[in-house]
Amino acid sequence: MRLKASKGDPLTGTFRFLLAVVVVFSHLVGARYTAHMGFYAVRAFFVLSGYVMTSALNEVYGRDGIRFWSNRFLRLLPPYYAVCFATVLAIRLCPEHAAAFLPRWGFAMTSNELAENLLVAPLAFEDLKFRLVPPAWSVAVEIMMYFILYVGMARSLRGALLCLTFGVAVQCAWLVMGAPFDERYYSPAGALLSFSLGATIYFARKDDVRPADIKLGALATVGWVINLLAEGPLFRDGYALYGGFYVNIVLAALVIIFLSGLNPRPRLKSLDQALGHLSYPVFLCQWLGAFLAYLIWSGAHSRGWLLAFSALPIILMLSAALAWAHQLFVEPLRARIRTAPPQQRIAASWASQAPAE
Repeated sequence: MRLKASKGDPLTGTFRFLLAVVVVFSHLVGARYTAHMGFYAVRAFFVLSGYVMTSALNEVYGRDGIRFWSNRFLRLLPPYYAVCFATVLAIRLCPEHAAAFLPRWGFAMTSNELAENLLVAPLAFEDLKFRLVPPAWSVAVEIMMYFILYVGMARSLRGALLCLTFGVAVQCAWLVMGAPFDERYYSPAGALLSFSLGATIYFARKDDVRPADIKLGALATVGWVINLLAEGPLFRDGYALYGGFYVNIVLAALVIIFLSGLNPRPRLKSLDQALGHLSYPVFLCQWLGAFLAYLIWSGAHSRGWLLAFSALPIILMLSAALAWAHQLFVEPLRARIRTAPPQQRIAASWASQAPAE
């Protein structure tokens, strides 16, 4: 049995790129009403990742774990290690400036700390003092969610809904118990709601051939942007960590439903794919690029709009170089893995075990 080719993820590349830029500004501006925007963007990306990975597992890999995990690690780890290496070099060359710019870079770079950073997974469980790429905790969480998708969440609508129910229940329990926002946001269990919502969207949309409703899509997108900016101008402090946080997840899901129904022209799709290739490198390079901008300003601006806007071109150039290298050296191997015939017995097992929905 040969699984059909994936339908792809039309125009989600642009959305991923914009989410990465939102994260960059939320970190570098350091203003009171921008910090939460990174939380929103990461959660929106988790919904999108749940949708895309469920699509890939059902339409490309099936139960072929060797191909799936090989491709995932080749996608995530080479760029991450490249940025880690460049960051170590930057810290070694300018240790005092590095510690002043980002306190996490000022702690001892022991072999144990380096190992935990390179293994990635510990970043999701421990508040490591020394971190080469501070936002890499979300990469660790994403890998864990891939495992849950692989073993059951992405197998059927029933599995997705079961995980979604559990994810909602966990969040409700945390709210009732008054759990701090960090626990609801940073913990792997906190990501289950977003990933399972993305998986549920895939199963709800997979047989829907209706074109996207442009008006409803535009309304959802505008709503998502308004909610992104709502704390302060529209709602009092605290909205972003409670109501706004969950409204963001729902509105992001509606935006993804809209994007999944689009059928863009080839040129627009090519542009979307190019921006999508930049999104992960932008996410990884943000602090390294900002540090270079900080050095250019001789340490005069460690946070603020000026740093963010001056760092953005540097981040984009680093990201373009990283994306180019990945496309040249890694993507050909990933393409061969992606298009290789799946193991017959494993693929058939996936299809036979999945209940009809």
